[in-house]
Amino acid sequence: MAARDVFREQGHGATTAEIARRAGVSEGTIFYRYKSKEALLASVIVRETEPSEALHTLLGRAGQRTVAANLRAAVEALLDLIFRVHPLIELAV
Repeated sequence: MAARDVFREQGHGATTAEIARRAGVSEGTIFYRYKSKEALLASVIVRETEPSEALHTLLGRAGQRTVAANLRAAVEALLDLIFRVHPLIELAV
């Protein structure tokens, strides 16, 4: 969560030192797990693009609510995903 938040707030100016500070770990701990800041960003993007609980729940509701209600829930879940991930994808590009 700390890495995600720092990348969103600071963009390309995000530093591993700030991420480590917010996460309450040493910068060495970050580099022990990730080869680079870019690898950390890639990991954040993968985690953030996982389908949300709302999408998983929606799959179980098929046939239980109206098509309109299910479509509305699907669009809301997809928009939430886009708003969460868009700033991170821009950083990667």
